[in-house]
Amino acid sequence: MPGVRSPVVSANPESAASIAIIAALASERAPLDTLLMAEPKPPIRVYQCGVGRERAHDAANAALSAGASALVSWGVAGALVPALSPGTILLPEQVLTNDGEELATDSRWRMEVCRALQPMFIVHGGRLVDSREVLSTRIAKTRVAEASGAIAVDMESAAVGRAAAGAGKPFVVLRVVVDALADTLPGGIERWIDETGNRRLIAALEIAFKPACWPSLFKLSRRYRQAHRALTDSAQVLVPQGFLYPQPPSVRA
Repeated sequence: MPGVRSPVVSANPESAASIAIIAALASERAPLDTLLMAEPKPPIRVYQCGVGRERAHDAANAALSAGASALVSWGVAGALVPALSPGTILLPEQVLTNDGEELATDSRWRMEVCRALQPMFIVHGGRLVDSREVLSTRIAKTRVAEASGAIAVDMESAAVGRAAAGAGKPFVVLRVVVDALADTLPGGIERWIDETGNRRLIAALEIAFKPACWPSLFKLSRRYRQAHRALTDSAQVLVPQGFLYPQPPSVRA
């Protein structure tokens, strides 16, 4: 899958953004957009990269080249264990790449974010694992969980972590569970999103016209509403505070 060299960027281009948030999807970026227009503008820039590690890595490198001092992988994830329900917030301590490399998130920064969110949300740490493809069945999710020891999966965080590590910059991951371990995702769901992370309405409607798919679509829609609400509420806590990045001090001013 080729990388996208020009990700969609949301923020005041004249601001000296210190924190870059990498989000694959327009729906993941949306909770941040209005908050980024507030005065005083937070030192944050959002890169909408599209799905997959190559695109996320390109966006992360673009952010670093533009002067970002820290990276955030932001969006949704799939649960690999029964304890994680849709809407649960994940702040993993480690991200495991597809080839077994462990990337540690910044512990101090992660704890700042965790302390801010815990009074209002259920927050889990643990390990997040990278996947090249959507895990659409319980069997596929269980197989990955047993091999990795991870509690959740996504397709971009490992690439963001690798870019951060290569530049010697800190990173954290904030993901919200969208599909539970037992949930089965509709076939061809990856075709619902274009290469930049925007929705392909026609592809989604093709499934909507199949009555056999309606129960799973209804459940998935409910799951996405729960995840979107959690992302929105998290953004409202974190964005006005500069995402609580501990350094430099000017970020928290």
